[in-house]
Amino acid sequence: MPWSLKRKGIRGLRRKLPQTEAMSDTINRYKQQFKAMMKSRDGDISSTVELRQGAMDCFSELGFPTTRMEAWRETDVSQLAKRDYSFAPIRPLDLSHKDIAQFLIDPAHVSTVVIVDGNYSAELSSIHETASKAGAIKLFSEIADNEVLKSTVGSLAPFQKDAFVALNIAFMSDGIFIRVPKNEIIPKPIHILYLTTSHEKEVMFHLRNFVVLEEGSEATIIEHYASLDGSSSLTNVVTEMIVGKNAGLRHVKIQEESDRVDHIATTQADIQSNGNYTTSTFLVGSRLGRNDLRVRLAGKGAECSMSGLVLASEEQHLDNHTLIDHEAPYCTSRELFKGIHTDSSRSVFNGRIVVRKDAQQTNSEQTNKNLLLSDNAVVNSNPQLEIYADDVSCSHGSTTGQLDEDAIFYLRSRGLDVLTAQGLLINGFANEIIDSVQIGAVNIYLYRLLSNWLAQMRINMHG
Repeated sequence: MPWSLKRKGIRGLRRKLPQTEAMSDTINRYKQQFKAMMKSRDGDISSTVELRQGAMDCFSELGFPTTRMEAWRETDVSQLAKRDYSFAPIRPLDLSHKDIAQFLIDPAHVSTVVIVDGNYSAELSSIHETASKAGAIKLFSEIADNEVLKSTVGSLAPFQKDAFVALNIAFMSDGIFIRVPKNEIIPKPIHILYLTTSHEKEVMFHLRNFVVLEEGSEATIIEHYASLDGSSSLTNVVTEMIVGKNAGLRHVKIQEESDRVDHIATTQADIQSNGNYTTSTFLVGSRLGRNDLRVRLAGKGAECSMSGLVLASEEQHLDNHTLIDHEAPYCTSRELFKGIHTDSSRSVFNGRIVVRKDAQQTNSEQTNKNLLLSDNAVVNSNPQLEIYADDVSCSHGSTTGQLDEDAIFYLRSRGLDVLTAQGLLINGFANEIIDSVQIGAVNIYLYRLLSNWLAQMRINMHG
């Protein structure tokens, strides 16, 4: 579909909101950067000019979300809006495999795609033969030459009412386009590693991922964000996924950026008939993190398994907003999110399951469990069910509490010190999510991530 037709009707869907003087200044700053980008990259983005302009117009009217909006009531992004983010300068890459080794996941058995400061690095990447032959991995910047990508981008994750998605489309730079042909199986996981490096100014990255699994195909995608230093930056990423009929996609997201990074992410997955989508999210890094994960079960018999683990400490604010939309009959979804919170951290879980009128024989479960290790940590949990069909089996629940004193007493009576006893209970709580990943190398990486987090937590608590 031509960009001009996509843009048509945008204004009819938007409602202009009153903006403060500070917000107007912020929007004007982004508009100036947008003009400069369009001028400097004119030849590179000619095929997306109208789409980008429509998205920028949309952002200009929406502005950054405020806590007066229900979806952002518990997450204040006003400080983020005030920061003077700009584009990272393009400069020679001075990194070796040794510099990034700590973030690699079994490169001998995993295809690794490395993007540093928004730019693809062929030197640091290693794509195995099977994925290469299938033509599965391409750069998102090749949009002008790919009809599938060109006709779909911007349509799955709508930007008309979402300021960060609009901002992403306006400024989108690079990312990964993965297309697995019909009945093709990619046996080795594809690890997309996004790294940020040191910068003197506050910089921003608007990354875009697009994954298409055609009928009967299978693949495993690891979406990974990390920092090589503690520079302040904004990561604003949009990931769109299509899982075709009888296809299977396993998706893991690891977010371990530094505590001076703001991370805003939107993921939209559409699952067709008898398709299977398994996704696991692990949030450890960033000072402010927002993860919007939306799944549409669009075909009969589609399945979704969604899990997540939040490890929040110090002054972090980590927010998971999930939506599983049952549109078709005989679909199944399972959702389990857990959080471990210490210091003065704050976390949000807002999980919504919608069962449409025609989605009979739906089977859905949703659970959120939170562990508080500090009197100053706060969790806001809001599981929701909206059911419009009458022949369904659905449940949801939420629990928040501290470590079981009786369990600690029992372990201590068996000769364990209090820190070891607490560590065993915390590991048992978290490992249910890690174990569900069932990708050996990824599980090992996540166990190490949890172990390092617990070690740092003990240092902070006990000096």
